[in-house]
Amino acid sequence: MNHYLHAKADDAAEAIENYISMHNLNPHDRIPSERAMAEELGINRTTCREALKRLENEHILYSIVGSGTYVAPPKLRTSIGMGFSLDAYCEANGFKRSNKLIYCYQYLDYPRTHQFILLNDCGL
Repeated sequence: MNHYLHAKADDAAEAIENYISMHNLNPHDRIPSERAMAEELGINRTTCREALKRLENEHILYSIVGSGTYVAPPKLRTSIGMGFSLDAYCEANGFKRSNKLIYCYQYLDYPRTHQFILLNDCGL
């Protein structure tokens, strides 16, 4: 493992996230090509490619082959616990409810114990 590339890719991923924020990019907006992004940020193209790959793995970006890389829509990034309201989360993040249902489960502190929670789908 090349630790130098690892550290540079971390910095580049943060710089790309800052780029998205500073340019007010919205979900599904296309970001510049790998080459253009590397030039914009003054980084090596290999480092840029690694950073983009990381951001895709973190679901911050997504790619469409032959089309480009895009800002991913926000995902539910919170623990489901006491006082959590999916309706409030959806409303605060601009999602609209639908009549589809999703299932999820939450692991408790005990091994192999989980509880199922039925949630209304809000377009996540």
